[in-house]
Amino acid sequence: KMKDPLAVAEENLSIRRKRPPREQTRDAVERALNEQVAGMKHAIRMLGGVLDACTKELARLKICREKLEEDIDQKRQALEVDNEALQMESGWSGDPRGGKRGGSIALPHMWRQRTENLCEECERTRATCERLRAKSRAIQEEAITVERETREAALRSLNRKMDETGRLRSELEASILNTSSEISTMEEARASVEQSMNDKHAPLALARSRLSVRNSKPNPEVVRDLAERSLEKEIGDLEHSIRKLQIEMARQTSDINRLEQTRARLEADMKDKSDAFALEQECESLQLNLSDRMK
Repeated sequence: KMKDPLAVAEENLSIRRKRPPREQTRDAVERALNEQVAGMKHAIRMLGGVLDACTKELARLKICREKLEEDIDQKRQALEVDNEALQMESGWSGDPRGGKRGGSIALPHMWRQRTENLCEECERTRATCERLRAKSRAIQEEAITVERETREAALRSLNRKMDETGRLRSELEASILNTSSEISTMEEARASVEQSMNDKHAPLALARSRLSVRNSKPNPEVVRDLAERSLEKEIGDLEHSIRKLQIEMARQTSDINRLEQTRARLEADMKDKSDAFALEQECESLQLNLSDRMK
């Protein structure tokens, strides 16, 4: 039964290795899952050791039972012979059983000792099995406790991780919305600057054309009068305004590009956290299913 929690914990670790690189952290969930794996491996080793010991003691019990059954059968046969001898009313004229029996004859105290030794050996084996059963129950209870505690710890860690990931996703969504709004505002401002710059091209062209036409007057009539100075000033002012607008537009374009890069990073982080959240949900589902099976 401990193999199911081990398989689930190892599958959780395998699933979490599929997280995006930026989400690959040795967090509390990974530590809890590693503890779950270690706990189940230790429990399986302990239970395996008890199982091996039980198998050996079971073989010894079978041998003891066979010896006891053999001893009982021999005593039953001896009792039947004694009863037969007791019920005899006359003796035999010869020796119908073949004369003297072969082999050594045990003394009474040796006969009793052999049976007592056999009973003591079987009692020691039984006591060993009883202690082994108690140890087995203790190990099973410990394994069940460790499994439950490590599984619950893994679930708590998964819940906290998902809560944290959900909170970060909400913050990222808000940041993406704010950044998109700022980009829209900056684009509107840039469009306004561009329109202002375009509005100055026509007056600049007109002023340059007027100045050029006035320069076509006969040489005696070419003078730096108030009109010419006004046209030159107008051209200078318009060119200066256009340069300032170009600088402002370039700055706004740079800010927009920087905001778009920020939004792209936020969206990538958002996707990573969404993918990681889905994997955490898959892990949680496996752990909850395991909880139902372990009840």
